[in-house]
Amino acid sequence: MKIIIVYVVHAIIRRHSILKVFHIDFTCSIKVRSQPSSHGLCTILHMSELHSRSDRFVAIMGNPYSGAKDNRARVEGLVTALHDLQIPTQMIWDLKARELCLADPGFKSQCRCLVIAGGDGTVAGVTGLCHELPTAILPLGNENLLAKELGFHRSVQEIASAIHAAKVRHIDLGMVNDQPFTIMVSCGFDADVVQRVTEWRRTPDGQRRVKHHSYAKPAMESVLHYNFPRISLIVDGKQVDGFELLVFNVNRYATGLSFVPDAKLDDGHLHWVMWKKPGRLSLLRFLYLVKTGKHIGHPHVAVGHARSMNVISSQPTPVQLDGDLLGNTPLILSIKPQALPIIDMSAASISR
Repeated sequence: MKIIIVYVVHAIIRRHSILKVFHIDFTCSIKVRSQPSSHGLCTILHMSELHSRSDRFVAIMGNPYSGAKDNRARVEGLVTALHDLQIPTQMIWDLKARELCLADPGFKSQCRCLVIAGGDGTVAGVTGLCHELPTAILPLGNENLLAKELGFHRSVQEIASAIHAAKVRHIDLGMVNDQPFTIMVSCGFDADVVQRVTEWRRTPDGQRRVKHHSYAKPAMESVLHYNFPRISLIVDGKQVDGFELLVFNVNRYATGLSFVPDAKLDDGHLHWVMWKKPGRLSLLRFLYLVKTGKHIGHPHVAVGHARSMNVISSQPTPVQLDGDLLGNTPLILSIKPQALPIIDMSAASISR
């Protein structure tokens, strides 16, 4: 029997001598047993049934904090749908376990598909660790922008059917300071709001769930305190100055705003928009122009596309990536054309 040691983790915390901190559930012909070791907890996975290609498992990387509801029931529905198609699964909720598994060549060689169960931030986090495996999304967040763009907002049975069909398409992957992103990066007011939400959701025991109304108080604080530092985009040998910068891999944004209508997931370019006027009322005007589709060609709006660009600012300015806080400026951005394999949810790829 082949034995693969997948992870070893320290688990001695205060009064507890050994605490199992990884939430991993192997199902369908995989036995799990745990034993203490000098390094903490060593979990040994017996995978004797996973030798052939048809037995390779689907790994589901879940985020229990995504969205406003408990997500486990929907994940269990996908697991059931996959098992109905005779596809073994592995469920991983723990962040440290996720990192160790996706860094393990043996794990990845046995994984036929990676399902990211969470919101846009979870998608960015997982693709930041691994973007060579065929990937599907089980949308569990508030916006689920990439999932909607790729057709994963359907039933768990349809998602399982597409995974079974195994047809793959490739989409571009953005890079910012060596961190992958799938949707967009922004620098300015909205990133300041994300920074405040990030600070609010941290607790000693984990993270608070973020709902749509969770942004109301942080947004008001940003309205009162954000000072609109100057942001400079260096692209194609030119410098473009402004006060709110958004860079897109795909034309998706919260509340359905369309900033870059010409952007495609596989066009090999990053598409950018710069608002050139500072101030709160000015920013509201910008959002109104975007909402009505009148921002392209406006004298206070600069737009363009490129394969790479740099961003600097007059002071460290917050940056958000796919809805999660990245850090502060400066930035180096680029595109990796068709670098991310995605399970194709088109009608032709779904086995019925």
